[in-house]
Amino acid sequence: MVRPESWPDGRDAPGLSPKDAFEELDDGLLQAVQEAAAAAGALYVLAPDRWTLYLHAQIDLPTGAVPHRSRLVRPSPMPVTDAVKNGCAVELDSSEELASRYPRMALTAPQYCAAAAIPLMGDETAQGAILLFWGPEDYERLTAGQRDRLEAAGRRLGRIVEKAADADATSTARPRPRNLQRSPLHAPTHDENLAAAALAERLPDGFVCLDRDDRITFLNQKAAKFLDSSVSELLGATLWAAMPWLRTAHLEDEVRVATTSRKPTALLVRRPPDVLLRIQLYPDAGGTTMRVELCDELLSTRSSLPGPVEMSPRTGRMHQMLYLATALAEARGVRDIADQVCCQIAPVFEADSVAFFLAEGERLRLIGGTGLDPNMFGDSDTTALSSTGFSSRLITHVLLSVRPHFISSPEEARRIAPGFISSSGSNAWAVLPLLASGTVIGSCVLGYEHPRTFPGNERAALVSLAGLVAHALDRARQYDLEHTLARSLQESLLPHTLPHVAELDLAARYLPATREMDAGGDFYDVLLLDDGTVGAVIGDVQGHNVAAAVLMGQVRTAVHATAGPRPSEVLTRTNKVITDLDPGLFVSCVYAQIDLHKQLLSVASAGHPPPILQTLPGNAEVLDVPPGLLLGIDAAADYPAVTVPFPPESVLGFYTDGLVEKPGVDIAESTAALVSCIAAAEYSDVDHLADVVVQLASPQTDDIAVLLMRSKGWPML
Repeated sequence: MVRPESWPDGRDAPGLSPKDAFEELDDGLLQAVQEAAAAAGALYVLAPDRWTLYLHAQIDLPTGAVPHRSRLVRPSPMPVTDAVKNGCAVELDSSEELASRYPRMALTAPQYCAAAAIPLMGDETAQGAILLFWGPEDYERLTAGQRDRLEAAGRRLGRIVEKAADADATSTARPRPRNLQRSPLHAPTHDENLAAAALAERLPDGFVCLDRDDRITFLNQKAAKFLDSSVSELLGATLWAAMPWLRTAHLEDEVRVATTSRKPTALLVRRPPDVLLRIQLYPDAGGTTMRVELCDELLSTRSSLPGPVEMSPRTGRMHQMLYLATALAEARGVRDIADQVCCQIAPVFEADSVAFFLAEGERLRLIGGTGLDPNMFGDSDTTALSSTGFSSRLITHVLLSVRPHFISSPEEARRIAPGFISSSGSNAWAVLPLLASGTVIGSCVLGYEHPRTFPGNERAALVSLAGLVAHALDRARQYDLEHTLARSLQESLLPHTLPHVAELDLAARYLPATREMDAGGDFYDVLLLDDGTVGAVIGDVQGHNVAAAVLMGQVRTAVHATAGPRPSEVLTRTNKVITDLDPGLFVSCVYAQIDLHKQLLSVASAGHPPPILQTLPGNAEVLDVPPGLLLGIDAAADYPAVTVPFPPESVLGFYTDGLVEKPGVDIAESTAALVSCIAAAEYSDVDHLADVVVQLASPQTDDIAVLLMRSKGWPML
């Protein structure tokens, strides 16, 4: 294994096979955990869709501590998503900061007090991230040297992922997440192993060793006897297969909580029919040691001990429900809600499939699911409520009765909804109506491959979950409606084409930040004022909602109505209009006027990034425009203008702050890069230059509007 100090920043990755790529990433994660002296770690790789992070490997993380995938959405559920989106490390120095910024992760990994995410940077963008955790007993802030080495490792691994993706080495046949093992401090010899086994056999109690996947790797003869089996039968079996009676009552959750928290725990259990056992668990990062004792003296109290009775509320399930509640609080759109429900509910309630429907008039629309038959609805994702396919008759019955139904077999389903036909492969269902404000808005259907019963506490948990989901869904529908309206309004207000001006080449670009983000307030326009004058405006409205889109339209209309006089007067009058409207939002804006005959450019600004002017190839500058107040603050504000020459072959660039504002990067550096880009421009086609300019924002974190103007030259009149 390569040691951390030998990570060279400039090392490149040759063409990689899938095996080579995976091994390089595994080694990189092991080295990062070692370098940072972390308690645990994980490595995520960005999928080819540039939208989903997949867990590639993990070290010493309890089951369920981190998700196997995470989408790049806002607000982010994990530090790794922020590290990938922003291209810079995320450091969380306390459990309070972890809980405040990433509450879902704090719920699933409560034993950790600090975390850090280091992006795997490729040539231009992040290709994934490493996630590190520290416990309270081993955390020390990263030193500058450690941070530099980890970031260098991230760059090396990012290039490996990039090279592998080019060779299609990581995008096909993705393996399950790997559980990596640290190199042991001391590798026991064969003789030492034999001595340890002999020692375990001489002790009066039974001993069982489990790996991190709860699989038995060693047990002595006494443990096999207490468990009513043999060493050969139990070796290699999972804990739950070897001791199925631990799944009764609250015992499974106590075991899982102990292994997750890594705290010693003692259990008093009854092995059917009458054998009392005391089991002590000693978990650590590598697995769990179990001490098993026979408790004959407590036999008389067996009636009060846990046995095969109806399950009590489960700690692990409540933990997962709390995690889901936090996830639903963060989710915004209907698709987000469906993704969270389908990903979380199936493992919590051990369902083989989950389908999430919305009622739209007389039809059901499938908006999410997992483990579903791909031919459920044929070529459509909707079905009539009267259909006999899948669970439609059951859902219809539930929607009409407004009551949840827990159906243990197809025969019971047909008694409830005559004519029901199951084509999904399920033989038991939980069909839950989703009620919001007294109205049924959809249904959630859990399917089970085999017939089963639904204990009372499980029914209660599912009904509570349905209520939680319904309220989140109702809020999400309102968000989606407002989001769609705002986007449509914004798109209708932006010019579909720029006007033709014989003396100017014009190009514009508008890039929303992400498909998940709310509608933005960026806008631009070009105005033909008379035969010899052209106006240009670009701006950014505060906020990302319908109100921002409406105000954007009002500003654009006000500029059109007042255009003609000098730029300072145009902004002064527009500001008066916006202030009188009192929208509660503010607007940054630049308005420019070009006198084509006199070859002069006049510009005024209302707190907006100033334009960039190139007058000679290789020579560009940010115009020194006085930054007036934002529009909508003070009706009496002044907006002084500056006038500069605008000779033939000049290039003028307007932009919004999304192009130059990047997390962790000084805005002066970003602006300087933009100036250099425009200064070096030798493009006769400004469309090409516009495409080059917007690439400077990668990775993009905000909406971007760009407007470029190039003078062709004209005769003096």
